[in-house]
Amino acid sequence: RGMITVEIPNGVWTSATPILTGPNVQGLRISGTGAQINAKQLSGAVLIAGDSNPSNATQRVLIDGLEIAGSGATDATHTEQDGIWIYEGTKTNLRDVTVLNMPGAGIVGEKGGAPGAGGFWKQAHWNGVEVRNAGRECVRIGQGHKVDDLLIDGSSLFNNCGQQLADAVSDISGFSDGGVL
Repeated sequence: RGMITVEIPNGVWTSATPILTGPNVQGLRISGTGAQINAKQLSGAVLIAGDSNPSNATQRVLIDGLEIAGSGATDATHTEQDGIWIYEGTKTNLRDVTVLNMPGAGIVGEKGGAPGAGGFWKQAHWNGVEVRNAGRECVRIGQGHKVDDLLIDGSSLFNNCGQQLADAVSDISGFSDGGVL
């Protein structure tokens, strides 16, 4: 049960389309120590881990050492641009990841399919994650779906985002019914 590593070389890179891990991925590390990805796409996420179809869940995806920069928190033209979408999976982990200047949300975590339709989003571990200057939420998790087991530790920071620092649909305890940071 090893991992395949995709290394993004040190430097500044421009992305006009999302970077996708694809469906049913198991054991993938996206590493970019020193790499910055500048987003230019009109809408959607810069990096998408997983797939919105509940039968296409990912397992053991690590995103490590990346900086993702958007077009600006106040960019009125690209309001749907988000940093990272994490769909459907077990152990989709972020380590030393920075998301800056997104007009939309910094990080979105969601299960696929209609609410109650199955699928899972669990055992995520974020360490050293920074989201700064987002036009909407720094982090939005489980809007309309229950998600489980998000651990945020280390020197993580969520700063200067357009929405409340913490808000939940109904139960703030563990964000079991959805919430935003």
